[in-house]
Amino acid sequence: MFEEKLSSDYPEILTLNSDHLLLLKCRDPEVDVAFSRNSICSDELFGIVATSCFKYPGEQPLTNWINQQASSQGICSSKYGILGRFPLSVANEITRQLEGKDISVNLLEPRSPKYRDGVQQKRKHQ
Repeated sequence: MFEEKLSSDYPEILTLNSDHLLLLKCRDPEVDVAFSRNSICSDELFGIVATSCFKYPGEQPLTNWINQQASSQGICSSKYGILGRFPLSVANEITRQLEGKDISVNLLEPRSPKYRDGVQQKRKHQ
């Protein structure tokens, strides 16, 4: 489960459909994006990662996904490493945007999202 804090001066109805972007981290499998032989500019790599993250998960902090710090001076300035752990749709977008660039990118084994529907949490405590 994850928690979001909302406040209002008046009663409001809040509806999130199952395909809402805020629920992406609950739906999509997570995958580590590994890279090596990076010869592209760190600003360009960071820009690709950032735009991919904003395209799918919406306005969630980039630090939820990217390894180290959310800047071009972090993991994006390295020659190899793990860019971060992203929802599969975001990882696929990053991979698509890096095709043909001077960098080798691999998606590691996907895993179930760490945030689920609550049923798994209830079973765990029984």
